[in-house]
Amino acid sequence: MSAYFFMLNNLEDVLNIFKSIIGRNDFEGADTRSFLYQELFADFKGYEFILGRGFLGTYFSDYFLMLMQNLDDTGDFYQRFGIEVGFLQLILKGGFVFYFLYTLPLWYVAIQGIFWHSEMKIPFYIGIYVLVELLLMFFENIPYFSFQFSILFLFAGFAYRIMYINTQNKKIVIRKEIVILA
Repeated sequence: MSAYFFMLNNLEDVLNIFKSIIGRNDFEGADTRSFLYQELFADFKGYEFILGRGFLGTYFSDYFLMLMQNLDDTGDFYQRFGIEVGFLQLILKGGFVFYFLYTLPLWYVAIQGIFWHSEMKIPFYIGIYVLVELLLMFFENIPYFSFQFSILFLFAGFAYRIMYINTQNKKIVIRKEIVILA
């Protein structure tokens, strides 16, 4: 988790290193998201990391204040209600408690489906899909009531059911083998 934070906090440097490694000058390495991490975490007090600021909570943005002072109308208000990064949106509204409550079932299905139930296609593919969606939340992907997140939780529940039924069937087979051997 901290590796993600350090990478995103210094994303412009990481993109410049990547740009110099691949040797392309037309590659756009401009960072458009890491300043959001800096602004949100600078505006938070210690206890707010745990429970956030509530669903009507806002944060102060230096960047959008600068845009307003320069009479640039491309941004919105500097006291921001939402944030463009899904991870930060969950932290702003409910802190790390809300983030873990929201994503723990998804992380569980993704890890179980990829590593422990990879012999079955459906949980494996759904696990990969869920993992990609969870990792995209560190860059964008704001969670809201939409078709995308409805499908995400529906697929996760479906994969969990398949994994649970498979585990129960294995237990029944093992019990039958024990009874036959006895």
